Amino acid sequence: MGERYTYELRRATPVRQCLAVAAALSLTACAIVTVRGPDPAHPVERKPTCTTSIRASQIDYAIGIAGMLGLIIVGGIQKDVQDNEDGAVLIVSGVAVGAAFATSATVGYFRARRCQRAVDSWERAQTDVPAPAKRSPY
Repeated sequence: MGERYTYELRRATPVRQCLAVAAALSLTACAIVTVRGPDPAHPVERKPTCTTSIRASQIDYAIGIAGMLGLIIVGGIQKDVQDNEDGAVLIVSGVAVGAAFATSATVGYFRARRCQRAVDSWERAQTDVPAPAKRSPY
């Protein structure tokens, strides 16, 4: 009747630690969220308000490649040393992290390029506009 349950807290294994880091990194795929493409309904007479920088995409590519390679390498070492399924989990999660970052970076890159083209065409249109004709004072 008065049974007491005790729970033992186990220390996280290296595999769980790597998966936690991979999950935290995958939340930072920022290019897909922060890079805005040009709005098709934007008025022609105003400069497009969108993101022209591809910096977020470059950061996503770098973090994605580093995270993917790190998880695959650690997974390969884990699989060879302990010959268990933990290594396979790390390898698969490494590929998933790489795919998430690559998707974010690619979407962000194409949005930024579309924005750059829209701004360039707007600037060309501004230089092609003739100056208003002078009115005669009479």
